[in-house]
Amino acid sequence: MERRKPGWGVIPFLLALVAVTSVLLLWYRAAGAEPAARWVSWLPLPALLGVLLLGYFNQLSFPRVPNLKVVLFGNGISLVVAIFLLVREWWAEAMPSVVVLACGTVLLLLMVVSIVPEVTRHRTIRWLRGITLVTVPLVFVVGLGMPSLRFFLADQFSQLTEPGSVIFLLFSTAAMAVFALALFSGVETGGIGGMHAGTVLVLAPGWVLPSADLLLHSLVHTALPLYLAIATGLYWFRRLDNRGYYDPELRIYNRGRCNQILR
Repeated sequence: MERRKPGWGVIPFLLALVAVTSVLLLWYRAAGAEPAARWVSWLPLPALLGVLLLGYFNQLSFPRVPNLKVVLFGNGISLVVAIFLLVREWWAEAMPSVVVLACGTVLLLLMVVSIVPEVTRHRTIRWLRGITLVTVPLVFVVGLGMPSLRFFLADQFSQLTEPGSVIFLLFSTAAMAVFALALFSGVETGGIGGMHAGTVLVLAPGWVLPSADLLLHSLVHTALPLYLAIATGLYWFRRLDNRGYYDPELRIYNRGRCNQILR
């Protein structure tokens, strides 16, 4: 008897459609409206809530359902959004540079977690998580700390929505590669395939829409951790249910499941 398939992740992908639709509706409604600044100033609160929830679900799920993809991506995205919020509040002049760094880092994280294995040793997961927690902030420190590089990134932001620009082609190629890897990842990913494809969907309006601006990116980086927190929570509960019957490391049914089959 075959074990139950956790599924590709249709529900996380549908949640991403809801998230990106909400972002675009808020953006279109706020664009050019003077009262927009009143509620835009509150955006860090739901973004911070998403960061805390995402970190909490990752920390909670790691000992019970260890998954290298979820751990690396969850910790990486939490750091990216946290740094985005800090710069937005305390160094607004650097926001164009931060947008390019944030989108590029998220896409790079997606490409990495798309090819690493799900199940590995706990020690390896902890080691790679430590590397992620050091590398992500270092990318922003180098990118923002060097004036020449910061000005270069700001210039790239001005070309971000131009279809012929190098930065547009890089981001679009990376996004399509991640989407393709997620689409053909199979049905045994416990929702990770849909989660990765959904992340690309939420992130893409930042360079696909010709009139994308800093407000849109703020909305995107507010929705992203909230979306991933919910998707990670769904993954955790689904994996716990599946793990109750099947051990992915030993690739065997547990005693409880064997007894059910024998009955």
